[in-house]
Amino acid sequence: MPLNLEGLIPDDESVRLLSHELEELDYHLLYQAYSAKGKNPAVDPKTMFKILTYAYSQNIYSSRKIETACRRDINFMWLLAGQKAPDHSTIARFRAGFLSAACEDLFHQMVRRLGKEGELSKETVFIDGTKLEAAAISNQMPDVFWMHTNEILKYADYGKIADLTDLYDEAGQPGYFQEHFSEVSLSNIQGSDGRYYGVPKDKDTVGLVYNKEMFDAAKVPYPDETWTWDDLCDASQKIYNATGKYGYMAYGDDQLGYWNFVYQNGGCIL
Repeated sequence: MPLNLEGLIPDDESVRLLSHELEELDYHLLYQAYSAKGKNPAVDPKTMFKILTYAYSQNIYSSRKIETACRRDINFMWLLAGQKAPDHSTIARFRAGFLSAACEDLFHQMVRRLGKEGELSKETVFIDGTKLEAAAISNQMPDVFWMHTNEILKYADYGKIADLTDLYDEAGQPGYFQEHFSEVSLSNIQGSDGRYYGVPKDKDTVGLVYNKEMFDAAKVPYPDETWTWDDLCDASQKIYNATGKYGYMAYGDDQLGYWNFVYQNGGCIL
């Protein structure tokens, strides 16, 4: 007879809360994905979504590790409610195939539901400030957040953020990082061990702002796309000679200022 796990899971266990919240979502898009392909799922799609969501909440991303948890972890077994544990191939196909059609809708529903019930904090966690550092020290960091890549090493090397290197491989999309991001972007999300600890999201755009009046006074042509560093220095010197005012000013900040000049001249920041 199947083991009755109901009495083994405390009422205040997080897996119970998660299952309760996910039970009320509208899964019609997910079930449509199965019907469109004529598939008869080995594990109920709603249950599979619960398993994946709970696995992510426990920092488990690998399909093989999720399979192992379904066989050995009592909380995962409780979610299965007597259904056979899915193997890693089934989990990978679910993630890469069926769930992709409904993923955004389901997580949007879940966020709205948790927000209405006061279970979701909408507080802004500043990506550069002491607030995130304090959260890391107290082991209360948010689940998902943005941060500048110049901060990543101290969080990755001290085990404060998840290793995402195999995230897309296990989801059935091997090579996703290399296909979608440049080597520079990938180097910026690496820890000292060479593993990936984030997903590149944005790039800073740095531009040259110039004062037309000063250029006009010195009779110097405006900058254009052909300019090199030599052109910049030459124009700056001509403006100084003609007006007595410095022809160029570098912003005295690291990321917004001199770092860019180091990178553009082939250097690197340690």
